[in-house]
Amino acid sequence: MKRVLAGFVGTAALVGGMLTLASPAQANTNDCEGFLRNHGYVVKSKVRLACKKGEPGGGIPKMLCRIDLKDLGVKERHAELACDLASA
Repeated sequence: MKRVLAGFVGTAALVGGMLTLASPAQANTNDCEGFLRNHGYVVKSKVRLACKKGEPGGGIPKMLCRIDLKDLGVKERHAELACDLASA
């Protein structure tokens, strides 16, 4: 009985570890905002709204996010990367 229980515990630990490793990193508007903050941009309501527009939902939301950020003075490459984070 101890062997069966030990085998079960070992299998459960292995499966649990695999599930933990398989979990994708969750990127969202906070990651978008954090990226911009780390690159020297001031994050206020308009930037938050732009990042929110980039949340998952296809190419158009991501495009709107980039356009809004660029209109707010964010460099094109930074806007692209920030919106990628928001949409992931």
